[in-house]
Amino acid sequence: MRRVWSGLAGNPSLPAGAVDRLVELAEPDLSLDLAERADLTERQVEVLAERGAAVAGHLVETGYLVAERVDPERRPFAALALLRAGKGPGAWATLLAERRELWPELASCPGLPAEVGRRLLAEGDRDVLVGLAEAHPDPGVLAALAAHPAPDVRQAVGWNASTPPAVLADLLNGRPPLESCEVCTRHPVPWTHPRDCPDPDCRLPGGAVCDGSHRYARHAIAQAALAHPAASVADALRHLRDPSPFLRARLAARTDLGPDAYELLAADPAPQVLESLAENPAIGERLIRRLADHPHESVRRAVVANPAVPLDLLDRPRAGAALKSWTVPPPRIAAADPAETERLAAATDPEPRRLLALRRDLPPHVRDRLADDPVAKVANAVAPTPAWTHGS
Repeated sequence: MRRVWSGLAGNPSLPAGAVDRLVELAEPDLSLDLAERADLTERQVEVLAERGAAVAGHLVETGYLVAERVDPERRPFAALALLRAGKGPGAWATLLAERRELWPELASCPGLPAEVGRRLLAEGDRDVLVGLAEAHPDPGVLAALAAHPAPDVRQAVGWNASTPPAVLADLLNGRPPLESCEVCTRHPVPWTHPRDCPDPDCRLPGGAVCDGSHRYARHAIAQAALAHPAASVADALRHLRDPSPFLRARLAARTDLGPDAYELLAADPAPQVLESLAENPAIGERLIRRLADHPHESVRRAVVANPAVPLDLLDRPRAGAALKSWTVPPPRIAAADPAETERLAAATDPEPRRLLALRRDLPPHVRDRLADDPVAKVANAVAPTPAWTHGS
């Protein structure tokens, strides 16, 4: 029956009375389907907005919900959705904080007033604290969360765009030390989570392990912090020889490490590290060329995605094989200037020509040349423009 309801909800010809009946059913998935309609009445929007954060959030995106028409006391989920989108007044957060059942959604709203953040920090459970750690902008609150005993709270601080360098330094250097992790609180150590775990209620990832040092949890925290642009280079470089290839891959994606660090990472045996490095435009032409000849195919594919890859490297059989999987121009072809488009249009391999042909901003003579290309997939890829009729 739900499939029938979903089909009806998407029917633009459905009479208003029938839409009212579907709204009254109060089915979560159906409410999301109904939120897609372009003919909702104000009353229907009001009812749907209180079906939860997901439905209310969609109504904000589509413009149905605006702050001027929402009473936060009567329509708290609508108010939360507007706060989450940065379209509600900060005073609403103070008002909604009086309702404890709203804290999990409230905690993840960006730009919460500092006093609301401190209240949630003092009284919230772990799920609330994770949401707060992901979105709250106050440095004092973030510093307290970075010292929380729960690893997932600290990890969320590492992902927060507002986390300052000093707090990131604590995360990267393990200050204060973790006393436990999700693994050792559930299992006697040493313990490694089996990939075919027989426990249907287990939520630990397949690689989770603890030998008493909480290494897996510490790495998850560092992995988040290493990706943060505000993390200092000095703190990041301390992980250059870390045994975890996941941390080294995070380092390889950074654009501020310097030539010596990139040189060391280019000799890394782990493909995931080399893939991150190969996509990094800061490593310089010499290392890009070196990685373009790497025996591992995934590394060569990553070079193609590098926005700084020299054009001649895209016109080689190895690069052509990597380009075949692209359905849009890779960054270097998408950014090619007029002189470079001339070179690409004359490429020996058809794959660079095919991807160039997908651009809609080509000079007319380059576009005409590609439209006459002897390789059908190149000619067929030429993107028509409203003002162009081939041969004109």
